[in-house]
Amino acid sequence: MNILEKSAKTLLSPLLQPSQFDFWAQQFGSSVRWQRCVARVVGARRMCSDTYEIELRPNSQWRGFEPGQHANITAEIKGRRITRSYSLLPVPGKPKRLSIIVRRERGGLMSNWLCDNASAGTLLELAPAFGDMFYSKKAPQHLLLLGAGSGLTPLLSHIRHLQSLKWPLRVTLLQWDRQSGRFIAGDELQAMSDRHNENFRWVPIATGACDVSAPLAGRISAQQLNDVLGHEPVDLAFACGPRKFIHTAQKLMDGRGVSCKTESFEPAKKLSANSNFARSRVKLKKTGRTIEVNNAGSLLEQLEQQGVAAASGCRQGVCNSCSCLKISGATQDSLNGALDSEPHQLVRLCINQPAGDIELDL
Repeated sequence: MNILEKSAKTLLSPLLQPSQFDFWAQQFGSSVRWQRCVARVVGARRMCSDTYEIELRPNSQWRGFEPGQHANITAEIKGRRITRSYSLLPVPGKPKRLSIIVRRERGGLMSNWLCDNASAGTLLELAPAFGDMFYSKKAPQHLLLLGAGSGLTPLLSHIRHLQSLKWPLRVTLLQWDRQSGRFIAGDELQAMSDRHNENFRWVPIATGACDVSAPLAGRISAQQLNDVLGHEPVDLAFACGPRKFIHTAQKLMDGRGVSCKTESFEPAKKLSANSNFARSRVKLKKTGRTIEVNNAGSLLEQLEQQGVAAASGCRQGVCNSCSCLKISGATQDSLNGALDSEPHQLVRLCINQPAGDIELDL
């Protein structure tokens, strides 16, 4: 926060509530806020056929991020506040800026809106960074990065950061996508690999059956890792992609005795409906409503379908934005099937289903 902004808030604090200040700042197109962090879009560029990188300039409330972390981004779309989680990347040579990479998803409300509408001047709300896909202690000598599809984005955050530090360690990146033309940041990574081949190696792998333009092909396998790494030692691995990819990557790293941090951007797989709890009632304490739901979908989905406003972000149980106090009743975790019948427990609405009648602090 600069001195002028701090002085203005000191003078205005007896006269305006923070919400009033934020409202009028928004009306005048300013990114200044009393306490909330918003970011102004500086520009957007196409990275490949269906993917854009959007450069952002946060206001003074931003507290920064570690490479590999994410943040919840909120936009107002057709009168609704929509929040989704995106990886944060440094912008080379611009320490006060950051970027997100957005790939169009079929039916994706936020991704398509950002690709079509985010342009210079657009304001987005930016929540604090979260996630632990970084090394907090001694840096490894050789870091292996495994990314599939848009799972490349947190790994690219690390790569750009390490490049800015003049490559203090060796990095090998294996990147999978359906076709060679879909590799996110492919031109950037190829140029980086050509310039810094002693420190950085990029191996694109096409999974499409008819694509022979990439040096390797097919889904992640032990043979691919052997072809690229041989017996070369690896100290640490990061893997990000769909759930099946992550499961295989973890098994392969376990087989090599390599510590591996993983992250999946894929929503949790729904459990099959349990006929014992086909219909349940959800009592909402704050609004006084009682609604009827089933266990064929997450609590978050069903609350939204019935017009109940509930905070959300990543929708896969990572960011905890949708955490809500369960006052009573039982829920079932769709990731591991665990039942929780303890009262007064926080429950992540996006990955839990009702297991009987419950009461929520909503």
